[in-house]
Amino acid sequence: MINNNKIFCIGYPRTGTQSLTDAFKLMNFKSLHLDFDLVKEINKKGNNFNFTNYYNFDVFSDIPFPLIYKEINRRSPKAKFILSIRNHKNWIKSIEILFTCLKQFIKKNNHRYPWLKEFGIFHKKMYGSSEFEKNIFLKSYDEHNKKVMKYFENKKDKLLIINLEKDNNWQKICSFLDTKIPNMPFPYRNKKTDIYKTVGYN
Repeated sequence: MINNNKIFCIGYPRTGTQSLTDAFKLMNFKSLHLDFDLVKEINKKGNNFNFTNYYNFDVFSDIPFPLIYKEINRRSPKAKFILSIRNHKNWIKSIEILFTCLKQFIKKNNHRYPWLKEFGIFHKKMYGSSEFEKNIFLKSYDEHNKKVMKYFENKKDKLLIINLEKDNNWQKICSFLDTKIPNMPFPYRNKKTDIYKTVGYN
């Protein structure tokens, strides 16, 4: 795939990271959505993490990648990056639902899955709070997007900025990667009802 170069989707959760993962799978890329092993590594070692899944997949999305894109670019200089963004109002509403569901799920299952605490540790690093705080999360979201754009401003061939709420997403992605556009609808996944099913929210 693309001379064995890796692709990292570094938009925040709830910006279409699952849809991007599904899109790449439809294009026969080996794609990983959320690398929990790497989350634990970063919690323990920071940027000295061991990236054990690097050679197992072509495309990586969701956490922890928004937090480590600079280190990834340093280690993998031929990699390409996709920053998914969306309307502020839609994003904050969506991330609030996710964290509300997660909070309930953790409350019910923390005794069964002690590893769930790793998410709280990581969320504190990325958002500035382990639990949903509207102003803190919005500030983190804005700062992340601005920092990514600034970092890649002289490397524009390495970064695609995409809003999946808009049209022509296959065209944008395939043009960026110089690959053929699939003859199928673009996948849109992980909407509100999907969150409810995943964490057993009611």
